[in-house]
This record gives sequence, C-alpha cells and structure tokens, in this order.
Amino acid sequence: MAYAYPAPAPAPHVAAPVQFNAAPMGMWTTGCCGCFEDCEACCCAYFCPCVVFGRVAEIASDGTVAMEEACAIWYLVQICLLAGCVYSFGFRSKLRAKYNLPGDTVNDFLMHWCCQCCAFSQEYRELKNRGWNLAEGYRANIMRFQAGNVPPQNQFMSKQ
Repeated sequence: MAYAYPAPAPAPHVAAPVQFNAAPMGMWTTGCCGCFEDCEACCCAYFCPCVVFGRVAEIASDGTVAMEEACAIWYLVQICLLAGCVYSFGFRSKLRAKYNLPGDTVNDFLMHWCCQCCAFSQEYRELKNRGWNLAEGYRANIMRFQAGNVPPQNQFMSKQ
C-alpha cells in the first residue's frame, strides 16, 4: 500500500537583510570632488547646506545630536561668525571614526574650511553608499536595519 504525501508547503518569503555597512571599512566610497556622482547630494549640499549637514551630523553622532539641532547651530555659527567649518568638521571626524576612514583632524578642518559644499556632499554620499537613507533620520534607519535582520519564524510540520 503506497502512501501519497502532499507536497510540502512553500517556505515563507524572507526579505534579504538590509546591508547598511556593505561598503568596505577603512576606505571612502566616494572622493571629495565626486559631486557629480550624485547630483541630488550635490545640489542639496549647495543650496541647503544646513539640511545636509544636519542629516549627516545626526547619523555621524549615532542620533545623540538631532538633525534640527545640528542644522540650526551650523546655520547660526555660519551666518553670525562665518565659521560653520569650526562646528562641522568635528562630525566629519566622527564619521571617519565610525567607518575607520583615512584622514586626520587637520585634514577634516581644512576640507570644511576650503570647500564645505564638497565636504558635505562627500559625507552625504558616503552615508548613502553605506545604506543610510538620510531623509529618514537615525532612528528610522536603525529600525529599518533591524527589521531587515529578523531571523525567520519557527516552522512546524503538521500531519494532514
């Protein structure tokens, strides 16, 4: 007597994990003069530098500095003292430390002093290339990363 077994149920679809750190550690994924690699980042850094800086600062500081706070402080320092680079270069250093990127504090300052637009654009592209959606903010990105790395639920076989 032959038994006929039903075909196994298809496995539930599990989304591939979001790779928020897909770029190699220790290397910039984009150059400081690569503005035209991402025209959105370039235009945003040129026309709304305080917004781009705020977004980068929030992620570089692991959410300890809010985007709006960083944006407002940079704007006030830039407008009142023409010295936004004094505030912004520290977040480039934090970004470098976060991904073990080459450079030093002096070069971070000089990059922001000579061409903040290029520095902001490079930092924005760097985070974008590493899987961050800068418009979402730090917490939303972390939640998205964690949701993408959820293990599949236990599956049970049942006798039919």
